[in-house]
Parts: sequence; structure tokens; C-alpha cells
Amino acid sequence: MSLIQSRAFHATAPQGILSAAARQLRLTLSRQISALEGQLRVTLFPRVGRRLALTEAGAALLADMGAMAEAARGFALAAADQSAVTPTGVTLSVTKGCAAYVMPDLMVRLRARLPELRLTLVATDRLSDLQRREADLALGHRAPDASGLIGDRLADQSAGFYPAPEWIAAHGAPQSLSDLEVSELVGMRDPAQFLHFMRVHGTPLGDGVPMLASDNAVAVWDTARRGLGVALMLDDIARRFPEMQRILPDLRPITVPLWLVAYRALYDSARLRRLRAALIAEIA
Repeated sequence: MSLIQSRAFHATAPQGILSAAARQLRLTLSRQISALEGQLRVTLFPRVGRRLALTEAGAALLADMGAMAEAARGFALAAADQSAVTPTGVTLSVTKGCAAYVMPDLMVRLRARLPELRLTLVATDRLSDLQRREADLALGHRAPDASGLIGDRLADQSAGFYPAPEWIAAHGAPQSLSDLEVSELVGMRDPAQFLHFMRVHGTPLGDGVPMLASDNAVAVWDTARRGLGVALMLDDIARRFPEMQRILPDLRPITVPLWLVAYRALYDSARLRRLRAALIAEIA
């Protein structure tokens, strides 16, 4: 099996369409796939319609080649890291709330530990694709959930419900969840996901639609700060705003995991190791 044939097969299997995979690799794939089938003496894709589906033999080959591709990607990343022009430059992915409210203070402490550090900050609430070098490290609430990723679980973070003084003056201070209407909340973009999150954490809310639903924690928090609703916010962020008052003092603690995730091939690289250690020391 040639390298071109293996790349042709590995691109075609997930795409399911030869033309789409051909655009990805800029190759004429039907000839490569046919040659590979002839060499292996098996049928990898039954020719039924325009879309291709793997045969049993094709699925088995794809599983083996997936591991090979993962190893090759890891080698390429490690090699690129070794030849980096700026060995102190690191791209760190963090949540939008962390980028706005936590990172400025954290950067002061990181620069004291690592004066040579040059950091690029990516603010996103999804786990950046570390395999494609969208970031070198990701600091967020999701565990490593893809092959080739590895993570350090840091101290869990606590969260609570926070309104502004103006909201409390207009509505009073709720003493229990039953006093808090969902329509007075500002929170996750998907209300069903938000209510499920609360049920999982043992704090079920009634049905309803939040006053504002957004996937941007900065928009959510700034809306609550203007007295328009109650936000579920990490205590580490909320305590930076002393005017915001935590309500429901008897509420069961809500905890959120915090992970520092890297691509396994770069996890112990010299470029990332010192920043990883500094982040763990400052956050843990």
C-alpha cells in the first residue's frame, strides 16, 4: 500500500463522496481506491449510488489507519514544536468569561513567574481543536474527549446565583429555588440544557424560558449587573464584583470541573511544560 493510496482511503472513508475527498487531498481518488482494492484483493467501498459506505473489510482497515494517522499527526506536531521560531510563544484557549474577567489578573502573576512568556489568548466556550493547532493548551470545563488529548484536572470551581442590588430592590431576595422564576434568569443559550444542568446538580428549577439566553458569559453577566435578571456565575468571577449579591444561601453547592488540556504529543514539551506548571500553581 503506497502513502498516496492510504491517504486516499483515509480521506474518502469519512467523507463518503469521492469528489469531496478529492478536493481535500487534491488527488484523483477513484483510481487510487481501485488500485488499493486490487492490491488488497478486497472491496472497500460498494459502488451503490453516489455516496460510498464502507464494507466490513473497509471498516477494519479504517480503524488500523486511524491509529496510524493519529501517530503521524502527533509526530508532526512534536516536530513542529521542536522547530518553533519562538519557543516561548504559546496559544491558550479559555472560556469567554475567563478571558474577560480572570485572565487579566492571572496574566500579572504569570508574567511574574515567566517574564519571557509570549501568550496568544483564544476566547471560546468550546474545546479548541488542539490537534489542528487552534491552541496549544485549553483551559475550560470540558474533560479531554478526543483521541490524543490529555489533561490535568484542577480544583473544581463553585457557582451560585447572583443578581444586582437593583433587581433585589424590585423583586426581593429569594430564599429558596421555589421563589426564583426561570423567566428571571439569564443563562445558557439552550434553556433545556440549562435546566438539565441544574437537575443534574440537584437543584431543579421549574419550567420556563430565561429572560436572556446566550452562549456568551460576558453578555450574561453584564446583563445581570444591570439589574435585568439573575445569573448563574462562577464564584471566582462574581467575587470580583462586590456589588453583586449571592442569593439562596442554603442552596446545595454547584460545582464545575476545571481542566487544562493539551495534545499528548506536546504535553511534556519544553515550550508548554513551564506554562502548564505555572497555570496549575496559580489556579489549583
